[in-house]
Amino acid sequence: MSSENSLHYTNVYAVVSGLHNNNWVLRDIYDRILTGELLDPRDAEELLYEYLEDGELKSLPDNIAIAFELDAHDSAQFTVQTLWNAAHDTSLMWDHEYTDTDRIYATMFSLHDDAEIYLVVFGSIFDREFRENQRGVGAITAGAWKFFDASCKTPITVTVDSCTPKLVTSTIAGEIADAFNAAGLETIINEDQTVTVYAKWRHHVLPYEDAVWAASLAPRG
Repeated sequence: MSSENSLHYTNVYAVVSGLHNNNWVLRDIYDRILTGELLDPRDAEELLYEYLEDGELKSLPDNIAIAFELDAHDSAQFTVQTLWNAAHDTSLMWDHEYTDTDRIYATMFSLHDDAEIYLVVFGSIFDREFRENQRGVGAITAGAWKFFDASCKTPITVTVDSCTPKLVTSTIAGEIADAFNAAGLETIINEDQTVTVYAKWRHHVLPYEDAVWAASLAPRG
């Protein structure tokens, strides 16, 4: 079956309709794109394939499922492109805003450059290879995106650890909290030395074509 016929079945209206009806597969991928958990459209396609391999084809709206049976590759690409464009359109609501998410990333870069504290988003404190002079590490956990909200502030937990016996974890937690507070984000240090930041998560989603181009410049593991 040709790609043209495949896309005749998989159309933008079917994907968006499924999204609005909270089809869990489409909603999951859309939310990951909207929050920035997925930055590479190829990763979104791979995740969609994983769901289908796990038997979730039947979970998709009928005409999308038919299209996948006819031409899985083109249908996956088209579905992701449609979801990506929908997430981008949503993020245009805060396109000209310096968001809490921007503040979080700017603070991460500042801590990296000025304090030798390395923060990761959607990962683990064990995801970074320790480098010489590195003082500390922090991470917003992999599944945190599920609880983010663009309309109201939600608590975002940062796990923290020291990378040197000369510094206790509480010192690193204090520096991270001070940096987020200085950026205008309400922040507290918890008894377990994690740091909680209160933020509206408003990620700026690139248009699909720009995301494809940006992803092509980054190495894939």
